[in-house]
Amino acid sequence: MSSRGSTRSLAAISSSNVLTTRSLTHECYRSHGARRCRCNARVVASARSGGWETGAVEDLLERVRRLGRDRRVLLGICGAPGAGKSTFTHRLADALGPAAIVVPMDGFHLHDDELRRLGRLERKGAPDTFDVDGYLALLARLRADAGAVYAPAFDRDRELSLAGAIAVLPEHRWVLTEGNYVLLDTPGWSGVRDLLDECWFLTGDDQERRRRLELRHVLHGRTPDAARAWVERTDEPNARLVAGTAARADLVVDLADLPAWMAP
Repeated sequence: MSSRGSTRSLAAISSSNVLTTRSLTHECYRSHGARRCRCNARVVASARSGGWETGAVEDLLERVRRLGRDRRVLLGICGAPGAGKSTFTHRLADALGPAAIVVPMDGFHLHDDELRRLGRLERKGAPDTFDVDGYLALLARLRADAGAVYAPAFDRDRELSLAGAIAVLPEHRWVLTEGNYVLLDTPGWSGVRDLLDECWFLTGDDQERRRRLELRHVLHGRTPDAARAWVERTDEPNARLVAGTAARADLVVDLADLPAWMAP
């Protein structure tokens, strides 16, 4: 697509490598320094006009439905801490209906006791604070599509995983798994992408993302100063790591263009 191309819906980019955005704020564009993204990820264009958002959401849903016409589909949703992954993924599942279910990567957080033993508790949320082998084993079972599979959830209020909390049944055609590191290309994590049919990367307003992170930490017991310190010390290094994985995505969705979809 030429950089002169006008904004189009997702349906129009099904067979093209990239959709030029007006703002060019996506990390791939910043790092590559070019209007034509060399990572070949497909980008949802920046546009604020009338019915564009409704059309974009319908195109997203149709893209998922096409993937699952005759088999179970595993769709990954990736993005930095606080990007809005959980909200986006659950709304996508709700819109797809009862045949869709969400299995979060966060269910594989190591317990605080184990993180304390490993000396990693102050870095909780970093890639080495998850049971990545367990996550891979679960995705492989879901890929096999054989019988009921029980997946862990994550209780953010208590900051702990809940084993067997999510029942993935044979009738679940679309399994949506969201997390920071589903596109990470490092030992262990690199195997996740191979088990997914597609993976989308979420981007958006970075200041709003940080604001949501700080508020999340305050709501879970930290003081405002402690929340800001945690974001700066732990979440933001993770966010920078995650930003570098967007090149592996099949689709990049700018949530700033979906305000109604993402509204509380």
